[in-house]
Amino acid sequence: MSILRLVQALPANPLDIVGDIHGELSALSNLLAQLGYDKNGRHRDDRKLVFVGDLCDRGPNSYGAIRLVQHLIEQNNAYSILGNHEINLLTDDVKDGSGWFFDERYENDLRFYAPFQRVLPEQRETVREFLLSLPIALVRADIRIVHAAWTTEAIDAIQNVPVGKVAEQFKLWNDQAQSDAEKSGLYERYIQEKKQWSSQLEDANASPPFLHAIAEYEAAQQMINPLKILTSGVEKEAIIPFFSGNRWRFSDRVNWWD
Repeated sequence: MSILRLVQALPANPLDIVGDIHGELSALSNLLAQLGYDKNGRHRDDRKLVFVGDLCDRGPNSYGAIRLVQHLIEQNNAYSILGNHEINLLTDDVKDGSGWFFDERYENDLRFYAPFQRVLPEQRETVREFLLSLPIALVRADIRIVHAAWTTEAIDAIQNVPVGKVAEQFKLWNDQAQSDAEKSGLYERYIQEKKQWSSQLEDANASPPFLHAIAEYEAAQQMINPLKILTSGVEKEAIIPFFSGNRWRFSDRVNWWD
């Protein structure tokens, strides 16, 4: 029996490629009906669905969206890759919009995303198991599908990583980046800036100065980890601070087409 890897092949069928769902179950169901798919993902023209990740977070029903995509995949009518929001879940990286899954984010997320349905504690492991079964990239001769940015170096780095090991491999690369930051003194400078400006970093009305250690640290953390590049993009230090995802940012993503 062959081992599935994080880069997998697409079928020859015509494809309908669906972007970030972010828990919008009703919108997804309406879209599938409009495209001509039945409840099991069958299409009269033998088309197949491909989801590009970010199935969850921020929307009203992340668990329902994930379960629907899982059902379509189990019927052999759909494919999905992982996005950065699934990676966050699998690595216990609690971020904005994940209060449906992580208790420690629930209260903060009520302000921006309520009402939203929460996953039951006994359902969490089922969610993790399904997400761990998904690849990072899907390819065939005429198309390449990845969540954020395709770079040859990053694809080569994950080519032989087995499905199910994505969280472990992610943490290994993160540990490498963290070790480098600690040895250089960058991490200490980063923590000092975070502490000094903690009250302003999630305040849209604040106007913090450009925080160079945060910018350098976050860009370095991104670029050392191939899984981060593929699921959330290539990053560099920003020119000016900007507010996005409910926090001030000092590193910016390079447009994927560049």
